[in-house]
Amino acid sequence: MKKTLIKLLKLSLLLFFLCIQSFAQDDCKPMQPNHFNIHSGNDFEDEKARLSFAARILDLCPNQIVYLVAYNATKKSKATALERLKKSKQFLIKNRKISVGRIMTIYGGTRSEIEMDIYFVDKKDVPLNKKKTSSH
Repeated sequence: MKKTLIKLLKLSLLLFFLCIQSFAQDDCKPMQPNHFNIHSGNDFEDEKARLSFAARILDLCPNQIVYLVAYNATKKSKATALERLKKSKQFLIKNRKISVGRIMTIYGGTRSEIEMDIYFVDKKDVPLNKKKTSSH
């Protein structure tokens, strides 16, 4: 258990330093691709490290929002992935104080094991929900 925790901490720190370099200080636009996912099938305790990293990026880059895309395992219920999305969003809101409006969640379907992809998107690149208007 202790070795696993130390390994996870080292991996988290390494990822933090590698990924934070991909963000420019001036405009905080991520380099392409703006997708962060290195492993899947984690229990939620391990997932918190990835979510904390995402929160740090959001803290540093106020013009970014995060998309959490969850996939359930082939033999699991869709509810498994939906519950992971709910827990992840609540973790970011309650523990990392990220605004609800900066977190988007999507159910992505089925993969071989439970997985969550994390995407960073600039706010200006997100389409707004506009009402349809008819022209005469």
